[in-house]
Amino acid sequence: MKDQILDELKGGRSSPRELQVLGLMAKAHSNRAIAEALFIQPRTVEHRISSVLAKLGFNSNGERHGRVFAILTYLESTG
Repeated sequence: MKDQILDELKGGRSSPRELQVLGLMAKAHSNRAIAEALFIQPRTVEHRISSVLAKLGFNSNGERHGRVFAILTYLESTG
């Protein structure tokens, strides 16, 4: 699973904005803080998170665990 996520992060299917959101998630920003930092609406943040998690192979049933795993993998991939 981790290799699939790393491939996805390096493969470029995620948009630059999705990667920005993932990076801020990795810094423990709340959805509201992410929205403020990127000058977007909180609903847009939710959409970006759902989109990137779907691309990484997580469904809504395991979203919390998926979010944590995606963040940890992102941190590992960025050094």
